[in-house]
Amino acid sequence: MLYAVLSSTLKDMLKFQAADGPFMVMNSVFDADKDGKTSKTEYDADARKNRALGLQATAFETLDADHDGVFTQADFRTLRKPLVDAVEADNYDRISAWLKQTAVVDLPTDWLQDHFVHPSMWSLGIGSWFTRGTLPEGHQAIFEFIKAKTR
Repeated sequence: MLYAVLSSTLKDMLKFQAADGPFMVMNSVFDADKDGKTSKTEYDADARKNRALGLQATAFETLDADHDGVFTQADFRTLRKPLVDAVEADNYDRISAWLKQTAVVDLPTDWLQDHFVHPSMWSLGIGSWFTRGTLPEGHQAIFEFIKAKTR
C-alpha cells in the first residue's frame, strides 16, 4: 500500500510523474558521461541496450524538442506540456486516461477530484515525524488500519 510520496499534493506528484520523473529515468539510461543531458551519440550508442524496451522506433530528433543536439529536461517538459497542463487545469478525463494507460488501473469515479482538494501532506502534521520522530494521530490511525487489515 502506498502511504505517501515526497510531494505536497497528488497534483504536484502527478506533474512530477508527467515530466521530470520520466526524464530522470530516461536520461540515466542514456547519459553515459553523466552531464545531465543525452547527446545523439549517447542515444544512438544505447550502451545498455534499453531502446528495445520501448524507444526503438523513436528518433533522437523527436526527443530533442528544441533541436539543439541534446535531449534535456527542458525538452521533455516541452514534449509533455499538454499532459502537465491537463494536470494543472484539473482535466480529470485526460488525467484518468493517462493513468489508465500508464498504470493500467481504473480509478473509482471522482477519485481524482476528491484527492485534488486534499490539503498538502505537509499541513497534516507529518513534519513532526521528521522533526520529533512522532506520528500525528491521523497517521497513526492509518497505520493501525493497515495493520488490522493485513493480519
